Amino acid sequence: MMRFYWIIGVALATVMALLLVVGLDLFAMMLFQVPVAYYWLSRKNGLAVGMLCFATVVPILITGSLAYALFFGIMASYGLLLGILARRQVALGMTITLLTVTMFVLLAALSIADWGILNADLQTAFHEYVVKLESTNTKEAIAQAEMIAEGFEWIEENFVFLYFGGLLGLVMFMATAASVPLYWRFRSEVSFSVTNYQFRLLRAPEHLVWLAILLVGLWFWDSRSPNEVLRFLSWNGALALIAIYWLNGLSIVFYISYVWKWRPVVIYLLLLFMIVLNIIFALSIVGFFDTWLDFRRKASYIVQLRKSSNESDSDK
Repeated sequence: MMRFYWIIGVALATVMALLLVVGLDLFAMMLFQVPVAYYWLSRKNGLAVGMLCFATVVPILITGSLAYALFFGIMASYGLLLGILARRQVALGMTITLLTVTMFVLLAALSIADWGILNADLQTAFHEYVVKLESTNTKEAIAQAEMIAEGFEWIEENFVFLYFGGLLGLVMFMATAASVPLYWRFRSEVSFSVTNYQFRLLRAPEHLVWLAILLVGLWFWDSRSPNEVLRFLSWNGALALIAIYWLNGLSIVFYISYVWKWRPVVIYLLLLFMIVLNIIFALSIVGFFDTWLDFRRKASYIVQLRKSSNESDSDK
């Protein structure tokens, strides 16, 4: 059995090498966090350390850069942090928060250090995409390319006001995607309390609404008296809050599906439907107003009313 686990590690190392060769470094960087956390929670500490070694050694062999390899190792070590927090029965919401904050600080610092390169890569990617659209030589493609070029130009001008909030949201989504399945998988082995591991019970802190109000005030101030510092804080802060409330809205949907006993396929069809209609952002609105409306309590109340009604009908 132990040999099987090492085979998985070798396979992941091979996939990482292939991804690095073709230039998909970001995907390669995300390969080892979950395996490291899984092995640590399975009490296979040697395997977890072995995965960390794979995540560090492979980039050295492919790129020859020790600094780059150390960065890959640090990113993989977030899986170890996840495993340690889960083993200590830290609540799911707190684990996601700690992973998000620590990973965001690292990535934000690296982004600031290489800001010029980051901007150049962004402009290159935008230009190549527009050229690719224009090369089709159809009226629709050319019109679309012009519209996209205008959008890209606006993003380039306001990149600094959008990047860090978007980065925090992306990191939080990745931390959630890694943490939730592992907490669910090891819920019995680690003996979490019910509120510790269930994603559907995650709720955004109520005091965040004051931050939202503050950011609205900063945005209004910036719109009346343009100031780059205010714009940086308000726009990036708004993107971060949108991500937080989106996850809160998603957890509400999962809670409703649980208490109303939907089949699993229903919730995934609902999310697909929202994506197709481009209204998936509505989850952020639901998550925000949950501060006052407490949708979980209302959903449970409706279920209780139905039970009471059925019981009264059966007594007749």
